[in-house]
Amino acid sequence: MPSQKNITNLADIQNKKAKSKTVFFAHYHGLKSNQINDLRGKIKQVGGEMVVAKNTLLKIAFGKSIEIDNALNGPTATIFSYEDDISPLKVVADYAKENELPTFTAGYLDNIIINADEVVKLSKLPSKQELKAGVVRSISSPLYGIVNVLQGNIRNLVYTLKAIESKKSV
Repeated sequence: MPSQKNITNLADIQNKKAKSKTVFFAHYHGLKSNQINDLRGKIKQVGGEMVVAKNTLLKIAFGKSIEIDNALNGPTATIFSYEDDISPLKVVADYAKENELPTFTAGYLDNIIINADEVVKLSKLPSKQELKAGVVRSISSPLYGIVNVLQGNIRNLVYTLKAIESKKSV
């Protein structure tokens, strides 16, 4: 008979799974508690959440599959992405570059389980914010070119008038 605490934790994980766009699993064994708290804060800033829960509860919440069973061994952190699919993943990947931990084990994207290699590939993609900035930049660059061309004629007129003025003043 499962305890009330486990039932509550399972319901909490299932609610977070339902609200999130993507979920990633990572092994964090070796990180100190202040490093874990620092990482949690960085993930929260970009619209995500890092949760440490029992692997058996995670297996129940995410279903029985070979990929999940292999990914959920040992101390596992679960990263939920609520706003942007990739931003929390990028934060964890950047943190892992500095500290060599955590290491990705699997992910859950659009109800599809992805392996650690695919998670790493996703972490290298630009975030939604970076993609929006690129689109705005590509749309606005031709406009800036047109403005410069149109200003060139006005500039030339001003230079010509200044030359005439300086010639007459001599």
